Formats: sequence, C-alpha cells, structure tokens
Amino acid sequence: MVSVAGRGAWVATLLSAIAVICIGVSTICFARRYVASGSLYSYVGFVYGPWAKWVTGSALLLGYIVQVSGIAGLTAMFLGSFLVNFGVLQSSSVSVEVAIFAVVTGLGAYVSYRGLDASIRVTVFLCAISVPFIAFITFAVANHTGLQLETQFDLSAIDIKAVIQGVATGAVFLVAFESCTSLAAETQNPKKNIPWAVMSVPVVLGATYLLCTFLQTPGLMEVKDEIAAGTSAPAALAHLAGLPSWVGMLTDAVFSLALFASMVGFLNYGARFLMALSSEGFLPLAIQSRGNKWGTPGVAIWTLAISGFVVMAFAALLIGNLATAYSATATLCVFAWIPPYVLICIGAIRLAFRGVFRKTIVVPASLFGGATMVWAYANFLLSPPASKIDAAMSWVIVLILVFLMGVFFLVKRVPR
Repeated sequence: MVSVAGRGAWVATLLSAIAVICIGVSTICFARRYVASGSLYSYVGFVYGPWAKWVTGSALLLGYIVQVSGIAGLTAMFLGSFLVNFGVLQSSSVSVEVAIFAVVTGLGAYVSYRGLDASIRVTVFLCAISVPFIAFITFAVANHTGLQLETQFDLSAIDIKAVIQGVATGAVFLVAFESCTSLAAETQNPKKNIPWAVMSVPVVLGATYLLCTFLQTPGLMEVKDEIAAGTSAPAALAHLAGLPSWVGMLTDAVFSLALFASMVGFLNYGARFLMALSSEGFLPLAIQSRGNKWGTPGVAIWTLAISGFVVMAFAALLIGNLATAYSATATLCVFAWIPPYVLICIGAIRLAFRGVFRKTIVVPASLFGGATMVWAYANFLLSPPASKIDAAMSWVIVLILVFLMGVFFLVKRVPR
C-alpha cells in the first residue's frame, strides 16, 4: 500500500476497507435469506438466470484454484528463505521451492481432510503464534519512528491519483472474504451466524489493516530502498527498530505459519464450492463424496489441493521464477473474484427494489462496492504494471473464463 500510495496509504486503506464492507452488505443480503453451500455461485442463482451461474461458477472455480496455488507458492518462498538464512538449504532454486509447496499443499489438504474441528484448531494455533509476533514488530517500529502525525494528516501533500490506485490495491488484500458462506449448510443458525462471520472479516481486518498501515508507514518510507533491494518489509522494519537480526529472519517462518493457516481455510471453503458445482452437474459426482470417518468432502479437498499445486508448479517451472509466478497467479485470483462481486452487488440492488431490503442502505453500499471492483480492473488496464506477465493477466482471465463458461454450457447439455 505504501509503495502505491506513499504517505496517503492509510487513506487508501480506509477507502478500500469501506468498499469491501459495502460488498459484504450486498453479500449478507443473500446470506440472511438463503442457506447454500456454493457461496456467491449459489446466491446469484436466486436473482439471475443460468448465465450468471456459469459466469460466477467459472470465475470462482478458477479463483479457488489460483488462491490455493498462490498461497502455496508464497508459503514456499517464505519458508525457503527462512531455511536458506539458517543454512538448512544452500539455495532457493525453483525445483526446491516446488518441492516445498508440494509438501505444504499436501499437509494443508490432510488437515482439511481431518474435518472442520481439526482445521479450526490448527489455524487458531498458528494465528496465535504469528499475529503477536508481527504486532510486536509493528509497535516496535512505530515507537522508533513515531507516528509523524503532522505528515500523515497533511492531506495537501497526498497524491490523490496514487490514493485512488491504492484503493484498488487495498481491495486485493480482502478478496474472497465472503468464502465462509460456503459452510452455511454446516453451521448452526446460518441465517444469523453466517452474516456475522462475513462482516467480521472486512470490519475486523479492515480496521487492523488501517491501524497497521498508519503505524508502519513512517518506517516503511525510511526503509523503501532496502525493500527495493530485496529485503522483506517486516525484516527491514525489524532492523530499523533496532531488533536483533534473528527477529527479521524469523519473520519468514512466522509468515509461513500464517499462510499455511490461510491455505487450510481456503481448502475447506473451496471444497464446499466444488461440491455445489458437482451437485448441479458441472463436475463429476465423486466430488460430493464424504466417504471417510470424518465426514469431510475428501475428494473435493484433494482435487482442489492437487489442482492448485499443478497450476503453481507449471507456472513456476515455465517462468523460472517463483516470485514472478506468484505475482501472476495473485493477479489472476483478484480478477477472478471481480465478476462475482459485481453480480452480487447488482443482485442486492435488484432485491432492494423488489422491497426485500431497505434501499437506503443496500443500494448506495452495493453501488460503491461494485464500482470499486470495476475500478480495480479498469485501473489495471489504464495503469498496467511494469511486469509484462502481470499485465497479460488482464486478457488471460477473459480467455479462461470464456473457455470455462463454454465447458459449463456443453456439460450441462450432456445427460448424466
């Protein structure tokens, strides 16, 4: 955020959090009314025709696969860096990194396969380790640099264009926030609890991101040259705060733990979405199987995990650089969620005008949330990144979605 918006990063973070909260308002309109396991895919079916389900289904199928592959690749990068720094590995070659995220993806699938209780225990434990560590570095650097309020609150010195670009960037950090809706059928009192779970993500994380951005910006502005040279931002901040060198190196391992927790979550969410696609004839019936003692959708979990691994392995080996491959898949992931978000926002407006929800809240929130996601894509086209591979994702996403929608259309015409 700081690299895009500079000292106006906190303004961009605030606006992006508000935008995602607005998308959350649109989403819970459906979550309060319907209980479904297909997340946004199921919700659009209650408002639109089959075409919307083809668009949303193909987008989310791609989205969950590249989400898992991106998390696996990023985990491998951080874990590989940690092992190299401590002399366990001699180099972080692509082949070694591919082997690492193969192990990471396999472990994530195994934890998810063991059931939601096991998944929750693992993720809470890992977050309990990682969050305090990152918070310690954040407050340490804020104490060292001070908040520099006179600079951060000087709105006249903030580049408005950069802030607008930062809003699109900030929305990226919260994409897929609504994925817990896929667990509605396995949740007690889902029409009450799922909306609370959905809104807690953009509200709690949005507020946390805003606080962290505000605390870290002065320090990040001082160490931007170190970051440009390849040092990770937390490690650079730890060094600036005068913390021991091992603290900076340990951040790589801590991030690996946090990312692994995230992977377990998305494997659980994505597996339920695959089951919804299977139930409507778009994927093999075996995807719905819960034939194990934990009663989990094991086939769906392993299918998603293997697909994510294959995508990242192919991208990393083809490009020859895991960081570049991760950047491309992360960009593709964000693009994949834009059509579903825009459709759900328009759908909420349609329901509001039918008298189902209050127009005064739902309509402006949905308009702002949907417009932000459209802007995220438009801004990418107007100000493409320096990386040609990342820039190419703007048309690659279109090709993939058209292909998948064509497959869905044909599959639906074949008798099961």
